[in-house]
Amino acid sequence: MRGLWWVLATAALGAGCAASLRQAEADRALAQGLAAQARGDLDVAERAYRASLTMLPSSAAANNLGVVQVKRRDLRAALRWFSLAGGLDDGDLVPRVNLGVVLYHLGQTGDAADTLFAARRTRLETMEQIAPIGRINWDLDRYGSATAPADAVALRYLDRVMSTTAPPDPDAPEVLVARVLR
Repeated sequence: MRGLWWVLATAALGAGCAASLRQAEADRALAQGLAAQARGDLDVAERAYRASLTMLPSSAAANNLGVVQVKRRDLRAALRWFSLAGGLDDGDLVPRVNLGVVLYHLGQTGDAADTLFAARRTRLETMEQIAPIGRINWDLDRYGSATAPADAVALRYLDRVMSTTAPPDPDAPEVLVARVLR
């Protein structure tokens, strides 16, 4: 009987190690993509993000593939990547804001406004859930700091949607690169 327990425990430990290894490899590929993108090497960045996404699907890798497509001025491809990223983690604000930005630049201002409003609402609701009453909460501060740039972009684009009837400038999408928070 002890032999069976040992086999089961070893198998469970091995599965946990394999998952951790897969996570580490996906994170390493994502970091390589971020470095390549910072150097302006979009081909290497795309390959690294795709490798990360293949190893372990994440909203960060899918989002950053969308950013690569924006830099290549392929907004339709970017739209698909941002949609996928939002589907992988509906709580991740960055791809949802980026989706709204791309919709805006494709001239779909109504859909852009809906997407950006929803992203800002999710941020506020998440912050309300994190915040305990009457004490300092480091998680709230960390989340608020991490999501503030996305919220600022969303607000700027909502202002554009609400204040202009002129068509959007197709050459200036302001999208955000996703970084993993642990």
